[in-house]
Amino acid sequence: MPIMKKNRQISDMKKFLILLILTASFPLEAKVAVLPYKIFTPELSVRNEYSSLMATSILLNKNTEVVTPEEVQSSMDLLGINPETSLTLENLAVISKKLDLSYIVTGSISKASGNFISKSILYSASSGEIISRRTVTGKNLIELAQNETMETMTVVSQREARIPHEKSDTVFLIDMSYNNRIHWNDIKSSIKNYAEQNMQGSTVSSRIYIIPYSSNMSNASIAYSENSITEINRALDRLSPSGQPDSSIFSSMLKYTIENIKWRKDASKNFFIFNNTKLSDAFYIEKYATAARKKGISINSISGAIQFEDGTPSARLSELTKGKSVIITYRKILYDTDGGSHYTFMNGNRLFSSTANFRRWHELGSILAIPSVKRNMDIPEEIYSTSKFTNPEKIENYISSAQGLKVLRSEKLETNITFLMKEMDQARFKKSGNTIARALVTDGKVNLWVNIDNHDTARSFSESNAKGFYRTTAFHVIRNSNSIYNFDLVPVETSFPFNMVPGIVRVKIGDIIKKPDYYSKTGLGKIPTWFIDVKIQQVKYLDRSGDIRED
Repeated sequence: MPIMKKNRQISDMKKFLILLILTASFPLEAKVAVLPYKIFTPELSVRNEYSSLMATSILLNKNTEVVTPEEVQSSMDLLGINPETSLTLENLAVISKKLDLSYIVTGSISKASGNFISKSILYSASSGEIISRRTVTGKNLIELAQNETMETMTVVSQREARIPHEKSDTVFLIDMSYNNRIHWNDIKSSIKNYAEQNMQGSTVSSRIYIIPYSSNMSNASIAYSENSITEINRALDRLSPSGQPDSSIFSSMLKYTIENIKWRKDASKNFFIFNNTKLSDAFYIEKYATAARKKGISINSISGAIQFEDGTPSARLSELTKGKSVIITYRKILYDTDGGSHYTFMNGNRLFSSTANFRRWHELGSILAIPSVKRNMDIPEEIYSTSKFTNPEKIENYISSAQGLKVLRSEKLETNITFLMKEMDQARFKKSGNTIARALVTDGKVNLWVNIDNHDTARSFSESNAKGFYRTTAFHVIRNSNSIYNFDLVPVETSFPFNMVPGIVRVKIGDIIKKPDYYSKTGLGKIPTWFIDVKIQQVKYLDRSGDIRED
């Protein structure tokens, strides 16, 4: 079946907006246009490709009115402005007036050391000036667009001066001793992601505190930010693991955090501990837990293998304050002298190995908590030894000693810290509505049922089903171990202009089936979003008034 032709959508292409239920919504105030970027890298063969990607990213991240690239180009042609030669402030002022804009986003794209670099510019029509210049990097164009949207559009939110109606206080108490060096990059990345989710485009008044501890850290290292992603990023980038682990310092900083941080009474209170230091002699754990509980603070702990050796006292803090405690899982791929591959995994003091990759290794801690007779899945073989497995950096030694394996080389040690943080914070992403309908969609090769939780999407899908055309649809890709393919597709819009979406974010359902981890972790938007040309084969409304005992 052919995909719906472009000319069927022309009437919709003048000005459009999408109402996406991603975060707390706010009034549509800003009207934004993305102008073509100056390109200094051959990866972008089409001049407007990145500007289309940015326009799509802004729509998915912000409930903002965005002018289509086609209308931008048409207006520039009528005005005699050629962005391939130059763009002046006078040009931006004329375009803003022509399109009745609030802001213009443009810039230049280059590549260095394998990363894409955007020198982004944000122009304000009201002031007639450039109000922000940011240099943003990304491993690929999708990540670059997402990072640039996060940085640039945060400025728009601040200038629009929306009044916060919710408050959130978050503290990250971080073990910055040398013990935590193997975790630091993943910890830093997960905190940056958390800050983005809390601060960007949100009506929440969000305060985040970074409190590091080790023998080399003092109170001067403590960082604080209110609604500024940039400040959090800078604070994290200034830190580097150093110094000796010391449980007495942990106790001191725990006390400081609970008693001295200005926790707002009317704010949600989130406390995360990243620790990889033995805390066997940490004191007053119960006392501090009681103090935290009285202030309504839940303490969540993410523990490394070293701490686990002596019973995770930080887990006790989580238990007493009704927080969540998780243990880091590690993966390392080894190659033997015969050319064989060995996938090794470590969780707490338990070690596992397999000659085939275990795709759900990020969830190994949760899986191990399920009694073996109820798991309904095979997991890698557990390795046993008379000595304890306490250091993930020595996985090769443990495997060699236990199995007699001759290791030729190995991949970099990986952790599931980013996954754990997203899992602990996943309530933010859950849809508030109930499923009201299910739709069977196909991309021409794969059929899949998707859940629909709002009437607009259900109505739109029903109309598309009646017409029999393919339609470009945005879907969140969400990991779900209970689904047949270990992921769910959740439609997030009622209509989308066909030629607005650049090819780089278009996929097939089969692509996601092959790489569910990749597509559920990358993509545009706060929740990874991809675009699929699908035909709606069937829509079934759920009858919630019927007898639940009948099919």
